[in-house]
Amino acid sequence: MKTIIKFLRKTFTPTFMITVILLGSGVLGLRYVNKAWEWALTKKELPLRQSLDNIPGEMGPYKLLHKGKMTAKAEKALNTDRYISWIYRDTSMDTGTPGSGVRVHAAYYSGSQEPVSAIHVPEICYPSQGSKSIGVEQIDVEVPFEVRSVTESDNILVPASSGGEVSLPGKTVPFRQFTYLPTSKEESESVVYFFVYNGKYVGARNEIALHYLDRSSRYAYYCKVEIIPGKTIKSNNKGYGFRPGVHDKKKTRELSARFLAFFLPELQKCLPDWQQVLEKENND
Repeated sequence: MKTIIKFLRKTFTPTFMITVILLGSGVLGLRYVNKAWEWALTKKELPLRQSLDNIPGEMGPYKLLHKGKMTAKAEKALNTDRYISWIYRDTSMDTGTPGSGVRVHAAYYSGSQEPVSAIHVPEICYPSQGSKSIGVEQIDVEVPFEVRSVTESDNILVPASSGGEVSLPGKTVPFRQFTYLPTSKEESESVVYFFVYNGKYVGARNEIALHYLDRSSRYAYYCKVEIIPGKTIKSNNKGYGFRPGVHDKKKTRELSARFLAFFLPELQKCLPDWQQVLEKENND
């Protein structure tokens, strides 16, 4: 009996007991983390309120010039078929003027789709196509919306070209601006992009991944919006053509913000109404 007691005293030392407690806590903590990840990454699908194709061909001075269509291979890489890649002409500007044309790409994701794969952002995609990367920065830009009123939640109500008013999450949008040198060109150009995530504006793709850990909702969606201003060119056969790129970063931001003042209200009409989503969750 004394031998057994002696053995237990030697084995179950304070150091040993602390180690056991820490290991047990670690296992419980790991289970909690796994539960949190399961909750965070298992999101429910939110359908669009209407197809992105319903965005008008005419919005203020902007008139649709061309609807782009990706190849099946490109759509597979994009991992969604809910997108638009359109070119608009600014009819208030002369042909050939920087800003007289703008290309917009918007792609929608929802549910448990992988949060923003790296290949879907300009600083990864453009260099893979031969452009030389110069740098990327994030700048908050105020969009010149025609604000009708401000809600209690600080959303703004703005008119849409297609009619009615739309609620948007403020006037300031975090632009991610990627500057690059196109193949065989000597002047740099830039492209801006951002995301609309669960009714908010988000800049970098890593912010989307962090937002996906939000346990306050079982639903999630995001829409990447990418804009590159350029200029229209006269074409004898096709009417108008488009050359992307403006050789001035500040001008690129200004032209993009000007376009968004008309485009974002129409995009929001297609995206889920996040306030209604929250109300539905509270009632379930």
